[in-house]
Amino acid sequence: MRAPEPGAEIDGFRLGERLHTGTMAWIYRLLGPDGPLPLIMKIPRLGPGEPAINVISFEQCRMVLGALAQGRLVALGDGTAEIAHDALLQAWPRLRGWLEEDQSSLILYGQLTKDTARWRQAGKDSSRLYRGVQLAAAREAAHVWAADPGRYPALPAAEAEFLRASGRAGTRRRVGRRSLAGALVLLLLAVLAGAGLAVRSARDDAGRQRTAATSARLAGQSTTLQATDPVTASLLAGAAWRIAPTAQARYSLLESLAQPVRGILSARSGEVTAVASSPGGKTLAAAYRDGTIRLWDTASHRLVSTATWGGATDALAFAGNGKTLEVAGPTAVGTWNLAGRATIARQPLAGVTGITGGRSAVFSPDGRKLATGSGEGNVRLWDVATRQEIGAPMSSGLASVETVAFSPDGATVAAGSSDGTVQLWDAATQNEVGTTLRPTRSDAIHWTANRMKNMACARKPSATHQLN
Repeated sequence: MRAPEPGAEIDGFRLGERLHTGTMAWIYRLLGPDGPLPLIMKIPRLGPGEPAINVISFEQCRMVLGALAQGRLVALGDGTAEIAHDALLQAWPRLRGWLEEDQSSLILYGQLTKDTARWRQAGKDSSRLYRGVQLAAAREAAHVWAADPGRYPALPAAEAEFLRASGRAGTRRRVGRRSLAGALVLLLLAVLAGAGLAVRSARDDAGRQRTAATSARLAGQSTTLQATDPVTASLLAGAAWRIAPTAQARYSLLESLAQPVRGILSARSGEVTAVASSPGGKTLAAAYRDGTIRLWDTASHRLVSTATWGGATDALAFAGNGKTLEVAGPTAVGTWNLAGRATIARQPLAGVTGITGGRSAVFSPDGRKLATGSGEGNVRLWDVATRQEIGAPMSSGLASVETVAFSPDGATVAAGSSDGTVQLWDAATQNEVGTTLRPTRSDAIHWTANRMKNMACARKPSATHQLN
């Protein structure tokens, strides 16, 4: 409830100056016809439907805090009290629940602030707006914050605009569901319908307990699936929250929102061998082991277009301001004209044989050069436009080259071999730079943007090495 304003009448008394604002009550001076009276009134701070037993008087609060401070369980400051020992949380479950609710709200508030800033920096790109379960959770939290201004700060104008824009985009969005996603939605609708009937028919405590148990079961399943199937986990977390907004359902929902995975682009074409993002990030190109290349809309997760390359694909790169897609394999390069959706024009690299053909390939940042690594231990540079080799091969030894990567400025090529070595080559002079690195076998190399001095080498299944 909001604090009464001075001048209001309660039980025949007119309120004067507010003398104290506490966590559980307000204290006012009382006014009579001729001025202030030698009386004060304490008004408890009760929420809607909250029983009066939850009100603790100001004097009792001071006594309790004093006893806790004497036992070194809390530390008192100027109008503040901080927990000094975990034993207080273990012995006081209700206090622990209050703090967990505040922590969850702070996490969601911070995430909303970061997402709003990214949205504004991207020119209010609609693909960065909230939708689905994420939008529902943010709206629910905003209602909670607005209902208790004494506990939570007012939502800034930028964040409020971000939520309104997300709501408007949600009403216009027509999402096409895949068969599996559609089956999951139908299943969840059936669960929600059954839960709704159970809620409407539950008139006693036993019915409410069954509803809470259903919500807890779905929340537990959501937590279990976070690592293996984050999309299904988020749907289950949303269903658990709608059935019964318990603390466990709230935790599973926040845990889902904290996951970086926002969707799975499913295609039955085997292993993904290369990916590339268009300028602006609205389209994702993915190459598969069977030679298929697909274009996906990152906002709706819909398949936009498909083409067949006719062989293995090691590298993809958008060119022409996103109007074409450059494709490279062990022995050929090609260009896909995305505007006309034409087939890929496959062109062989000059002088490449089955022996000298590459095991890995990567485009330079400007898309003009191609670096390939071969099974015979050589690294070659190619002119993408002419498909001619640039200079002589750069020999990394007898071990096969498993992965190659250009530095962000395109000046250096890193090559990781099967014998565990990583060599650096000057892309202009084609001479080796520095000494050979030995981080163990490298299946993937990624340069950081920190002045082109740091790289990370990864190997299957999980080892990663950072090199300077």
